[in-house]
Amino acid sequence: MGNYDEYPYDEGGDGGEGDGDYGGDYGEEGLDSSQSLPKSKKLKRSRSFEVLDIKKVESQTDSILNEIMEMFGIPSKTAASTLLRYYKWDKARFINDYSDDTKQDKILQDAGVTSFELEKTLDDDLIDKPFECLICLEEVSGRNTFALSCGHRYCRDCWRAFLEVAIKSEASCIWTRCPYPKCNELVHENAFQKFTTPALYTIYERQLSRSMVLENSVAKFCPAPNCDNSIFVDRENRRDPVVCDCGFAWCFMCSDYEIGDHTPATCQDVESWKRKATDESENVKWMIANTKKCPACKSSIEKNGGCMHMTCRKEAGGCGFEFCWLCRGDWKEHGSSTGGYYNCNKYDASAAKVEDDTASKTKSELDRYRFFYTRYEAHRDALKIASKQRQETEQKAEEYTKAFRVRKEDTTFLIGATEQLILNRGILKNSYIYGYFLSTKAVPKDLFEFSQEELEKHTNHLSELYEKPIANIPSYDGFMSWRSETIKYTTIVANFRDKFVEAIVKGH
Repeated sequence: MGNYDEYPYDEGGDGGEGDGDYGGDYGEEGLDSSQSLPKSKKLKRSRSFEVLDIKKVESQTDSILNEIMEMFGIPSKTAASTLLRYYKWDKARFINDYSDDTKQDKILQDAGVTSFELEKTLDDDLIDKPFECLICLEEVSGRNTFALSCGHRYCRDCWRAFLEVAIKSEASCIWTRCPYPKCNELVHENAFQKFTTPALYTIYERQLSRSMVLENSVAKFCPAPNCDNSIFVDRENRRDPVVCDCGFAWCFMCSDYEIGDHTPATCQDVESWKRKATDESENVKWMIANTKKCPACKSSIEKNGGCMHMTCRKEAGGCGFEFCWLCRGDWKEHGSSTGGYYNCNKYDASAAKVEDDTASKTKSELDRYRFFYTRYEAHRDALKIASKQRQETEQKAEEYTKAFRVRKEDTTFLIGATEQLILNRGILKNSYIYGYFLSTKAVPKDLFEFSQEELEKHTNHLSELYEKPIANIPSYDGFMSWRSETIKYTTIVANFRDKFVEAIVKGH
């Protein structure tokens, strides 16, 4: 994609949580020309990111390097590349700084470029004279040595060994410095090409080309498996979703394949949710809420009957102490005068009451978390099903074409329906993360829950429509009627999704 395409977007545009691109684009493959999916009029602007494949990244890199070489008279792409990498490929900032003649020497020094002379050559009278390498301490002729522009000279064998080891460190090899202690001179690509094998240089070259993305604050590689595309955005610290040409939508800030696009939940919500789902403290909370400790040996005991008379069983690793479940007092002090086997009138005045009140609150919090998690998980599973259905649309379309003698064009609505289901299931899945932390939001709880319920209801109906068995479609007319209803409901569901996201964005 060479241009920025139209894409739903919040008009706030302040760079914080909640401003950004929401929704998805559907071309003719999703719906026929008379039934295109709607886009929210209130959430539009030009799409603020660009998708580039590897070749386009390389072409863009060459274009930038040629531009600054011509602008400042930099003699080689190697030197220009070194300078821009130091600036994390921020061309505008580099041009602004380097345009000041008084800053140029300092910039070169900090970037690890002593001078534009990439190799410090020996005078003719020193070429055949003996030279002691300070790395291997062997004596070699001057012609068998090499020095970067910093002038620190070593034998070629030591350079070769040094750079081969550097390449084995993969990504960091492009930031290899001169081996002289505390020297800041960056080992440039010409030196790597001179001293390493073609196979090793290919590794270095790949890391160098990837640096345009990896070291760029407004670019990232798509995290989807087997995708080499990169996304370039319009600003640093972007927290809004992007969509790669491979079809994968993801949060630019999180850049995580497992998370993807987590709208409407914020990055902070998702991080807190992940911690909660994996934190061992959740196991501790369950123990607090559902068990009590033996007053004698402190073993955790789970009550499995109605009677308050508890025994810390020795066969289960306990101590044999008998106590009251409610007040945790010695059972010898209990009887009919204290409430019998099923109650305890000592309880309200005991320290155990305070402990149990805390446990009760913990259990309520666990129950609340369980409520949101089960629904989150249900939509996550439904999302997997919708993704599988999207992969199977071609096969399903072929079945309908044969069964009802319809045109291939009459089945393209299946793609639009499944893609809308994928979008909605993703939104609904993450809406339960958002809802769990809703107490910290500005969106009214009743409005959020109503909108969420409406979106769920209509998404489930679209899912039921799409999954209608072919055996339940009696004829060509029946197929066309089902097709029209599915297209209509895909449009309705898209509207509900846009309104749901818009309500949350406004709430922020």
